[in-house]
Amino acid sequence: MNLTVLVPLYNEEESCRELVERIHSACSDSSPFEIVVVDDGSTDDSFNRLTALADEFVELRVVKFETNAGKSAALHAGFKNAKGEVIVTIDADLQNPPEEIPNFMAAIENTDAVFGWRSRRRETQLKKLASRFANRFRGFFLEDSANDSGCGFKAFKHYTVKDLPLFNGLHRFFPALLKMHGYQFKELEIEDHERKYGYSKFGNLKRTLPAFIDLLAVIWMRNRILKYKIEEEI
Repeated sequence: MNLTVLVPLYNEEESCRELVERIHSACSDSSPFEIVVVDDGSTDDSFNRLTALADEFVELRVVKFETNAGKSAALHAGFKNAKGEVIVTIDADLQNPPEEIPNFMAAIENTDAVFGWRSRRRETQLKKLASRFANRFRGFFLEDSANDSGCGFKAFKHYTVKDLPLFNGLHRFFPALLKMHGYQFKELEIEDHERKYGYSKFGNLKRTLPAFIDLLAVIWMRNRILKYKIEEEI
């Protein structure tokens, strides 16, 4: 299996068909590939629609959580279930076009990971300002050199994430987590569209304090991670 497209999903019933169809079309030249959707305890009709789509698209696998556990948990479960040598993550809201997947596959050939960068974001001015501040604040303390850590469109070589320790909320800090483990990454500018279906599940105020606490945790991890090189074994 060369490619896994991993989609964490929560209450996105309206986008399910278009999402799967566009991912499938974008990956048609990447053989073999699979689409893994992790339903994070949706309370709408998302799982039933995905089940019907799995009968139609043999590449689609669906993992359903009993209750909502959060995006970090959904990504963790997807990483553990992925069979691909490259794992591309994309959000289910279609704000970032699946048609960009081949560009990520090309960009990751000579590095360990590729992170999307929404240089022209289609959001309210308040969200743009909050995101810009959060990225600069995070970058100052973590020195991870990432412009858009919060973008859900990413590509990983499978070895970078299979054993990566993930806790709730730490998906926001993938650049720093990979960098502290010695991996290299590139950034790829991508399109950002307005949400086509439903509404955003995240708000600025709702995630500000948890994100700050998580930042402190990552700073602690970076300062305490074991660093050594074995010179010789006999």
